[in-house]
Amino acid sequence: MRRRQVVSCMLALAMAAGTLAGCGSGAEGSKGNGSEDSKGSMAESGSDEGGEGTKMINYTRNDQGYPDLQGETFTIWFSMTTANAQATSNLEDYQAIKELEEKFNCNLDFIHPPVGQEQDNFTIMMADSELPDMIYCGGIDLFYPGGIEMAYADGILYDYTEYINEENTPNFYNIINGDEYMKKAVTDDEGRIVRLGAKVCGSEEADLSFEGPLIRKDFLEETGM
Repeated sequence: MRRRQVVSCMLALAMAAGTLAGCGSGAEGSKGNGSEDSKGSMAESGSDEGGEGTKMINYTRNDQGYPDLQGETFTIWFSMTTANAQATSNLEDYQAIKELEEKFNCNLDFIHPPVGQEQDNFTIMMADSELPDMIYCGGIDLFYPGGIEMAYADGILYDYTEYINEENTPNFYNIINGDEYMKKAVTDDEGRIVRLGAKVCGSEEADLSFEGPLIRKDFLEETGM
């Protein structure tokens, strides 16, 4: 199986792309809407600290902390909801995705199974010798026999827990370490972080309203309200 080893850049990308899961991953009602990093993607610096065959690359970052991924292409398996499919045939058309690609200097190549055929498509994909770089967690949760635990045991998922720290993922790290509920929600029974960048149901951030009546602030100011 091909193993592209990319670094903390992949962690940052996973978190950024994870914001789209709120728009709907195929795993509606799943435990979290983050993404799982497949094929052991870590960074490369010339050493083998990440494990056998892994090279660590130190990507340069701008003032906002975005890494320059040097035009790398990342394939992402994403199961779309009916609403997603009605809006576009591919998430690559979303302006948010285009802005992510520009910010990270990379290409995001989405793989969308036909709506209603997600499980069959997932099974065929997992039988292939070459997996995509990222698989949204809905696929593993719903379709992989044995779920996340078995996917780790089978070597499908890379355990990136040691890379979740103040240097690589400062915002996520501080959030989960400042709230025991949040930390438990993103950690499995083995102590691994399995929901990097996930929107945790029940959390204050996840439950902010994003539907219903919306009024422009400048209109309210003009009326003195």
